[in-house]
Amino acid sequence: MENNILSINLDDVEGTFYYTLSEYGIFNVEQFTELMDYVFNLNTTIDDASRLKQAVLLWEIGFLWEQRKANHYDANDVFNITNINDDQMRQTSKIFYYACNWFTYGKELEKEYLRFGKW
Repeated sequence: MENNILSINLDDVEGTFYYTLSEYGIFNVEQFTELMDYVFNLNTTIDDASRLKQAVLLWEIGFLWEQRKANHYDANDVFNITNINDDQMRQTSKIFYYACNWFTYGKELEKEYLRFGKW
């Protein structure tokens, strides 16, 4: 799959959502939106045989988000997400859960639920 944003995020490529979060503690909204738009578009074009592999990648990114969020709240950890508040972190977790779950089962995603403000 060419330019698979899910794989690229997991490969720790500079300029991706997860890299920016992990390396700099910055939640880049533009990169997050790009990631969710990719999932939204992929959901309507992917065949069933490929869906499971891509779903695993998406769940892994969601898991890594939760891990980083846990690190942020751990007083013994030096990692800190610097530019979003607690409510935005909560919403991000809900967005990831929605995207992962609906994508995995091939349910129709609604783009507005892949953005802040709906949760």
